[in-house]
Amino acid sequence: TVALVEDIMVEYVTDMDTPKLNRCVELLLMNEELKQVRKAFDVDEEKLGSAE
Repeated sequence: TVALVEDIMVEYVTDMDTPKLNRCVELLLMNEELKQVRKAFDVDEEKLGSAE
């Protein structure tokens, strides 16, 4: 699964390179933020479509 791959990647990067780990964590957090924003945007579009 995706979660397992993320866990393996984080363990590998942690052992090898701290700056890369920090960047990976930053990208994963950014990805979660984007998912939430997209979800909110999709809800707004559905409301607009039903109002017309």
